[in-house]
Amino acid sequence: MQGNVEGCDIDEMSLEEFLDDKGESGEDYLPEGGYSKIIKGLFLQCKADLKLNHKVISIDYSQPERMTIVTNQGTFHCKYLLCSLPLGVLKQGSVKFIP
Repeated sequence: MQGNVEGCDIDEMSLEEFLDDKGESGEDYLPEGGYSKIIKGLFLQCKADLKLNHKVISIDYSQPERMTIVTNQGTFHCKYLLCSLPLGVLKQGSVKFIP
């Protein structure tokens, strides 16, 4: 693969493309402090309420414009919800979706 390698699978890259101009691996491609800083920044810009480190027990979206999310740290209500549960969690069925 030659040219732009941003976002491609590492298996599709040559060693030359993987290494930067200093001969080091792609450490500089990762955001300093991790990807959570990007997410937090986006939430600050749109003034959304971001909850981290909560174990989701159930998501009730049966009422239009008022979802109820039950977690191990309390119950929350929202008009919009971004659900980014990993596929493994969804397959386990540990989060109850209503309806």
